[in-house]
Amino acid sequence: MPTKKDALHGPDHHDAEILLKLYELRRETEMRKARDWCTLEFRPASAEDVLALLRDTGKTDHNRWFRQFVTYYEMVASLVLRGILDRDLLEDSVGEYIGFYALLKPFLKQVREAMRLPSFMKNIERLVEESQRGRDHLAAIEKWLAAGKSSQKA
Repeated sequence: MPTKKDALHGPDHHDAEILLKLYELRRETEMRKARDWCTLEFRPASAEDVLALLRDTGKTDHNRWFRQFVTYYEMVASLVLRGILDRDLLEDSVGEYIGFYALLKPFLKQVREAMRLPSFMKNIERLVEESQRGRDHLAAIEKWLAAGKSSQKA
């Protein structure tokens, strides 16, 4: 049975192999569409926006892309949180999950309650919130998003 990586020794070639495989998966055509929509177009203004999207299961590309993006990064986060993939190596090259989390963070409590699914996006949340680097990146994105909202009002 595999054991957790020894975090004291840092990343090794296994981490690099996993990260490169994750990169390959991110380049797949539908995943690219999912990533583009989730990171560049989806801008929920309320928990209801997120819930409406989730209610459309199987009916829209947006719903499918949202679910694909979330499950992909929940799996990536699980690899890190379980010690299979080095966090620093991931954070060196991937940040889109942090921007996505920033978009949904204000609504997660309501969404989880409405869905009766307290674990929704918990791995992504932990991946961001349990890392100083993740929290710093999150704060920068939240500031950028807030500036964008205030410029739209002007």
